[in-house]
Amino acid sequence: MDYDGANQHPLTSLRSISLTPRWAPDSSRVAFTCYAKGTSGPASPQICMYSVDAGESHQLPALQGNQQRARVVT
Repeated sequence: MDYDGANQHPLTSLRSISLTPRWAPDSSRVAFTCYAKGTSGPASPQICMYSVDAGESHQLPALQGNQQRARVVT
């Protein structure tokens, strides 16, 4: 994206909604809430991480509790 907001493009190729992005302090990663479709039910919120250098995202291991908001911890 340009400084004025033009030329936007998606960072990931996930085919689901992605919410609450948070940049790592060193700007190398973005943590966000993604919704992974479950095998036996509807999509559930998961924490995902996008690596700017690698250009790919992955889900973090599922934890018990509320995973609604992503926060990058270094």
